[in-house]
Amino acid sequence: PREAIVAIPVALPATRFYPVTPCRLFDTRNAEGLDAASPALAAGETRTFAVGTRCGLDASTVRSLSVNQTVTQQSADGELVVWRGDLAEPVTSNVSFRLGKTRANNGLLELSRAKDGTFRVKNRSGGTAHFVLDLNGVFK
Repeated sequence: PREAIVAIPVALPATRFYPVTPCRLFDTRNAEGLDAASPALAAGETRTFAVGTRCGLDASTVRSLSVNQTVTQQSADGELVVWRGDLAEPVTSNVSFRLGKTRANNGLLELSRAKDGTFRVKNRSGGTAHFVLDLNGVFK
């Protein structure tokens, strides 16, 4: 067998990191308020979230977010996947969780390159799960 290696140059526009006062962007436990995102994610559900102007953001100028992703009050073991809104679902996951255990993970979340400020979340479990997303910085 022969191996082939192909280098594909990717030119990304320059970005800068801007820390922000920590802010809760989304919380599926809440039906009202600035972070409202209810209901809980259903088993196997994929949901699209739009940042818009939450936490004082301008989704048309923000490229990526520095976030803390949390899963809580889940009804089964599983994993949560969070990814850019204009891509297909990735194979990897962001947070693995077990029944009754709140789990969180820091990460960098690129927003859709369509400049609509979207990202997707999938609940890869056989039960419901609540999703919380906290913001601590942005890349522009």
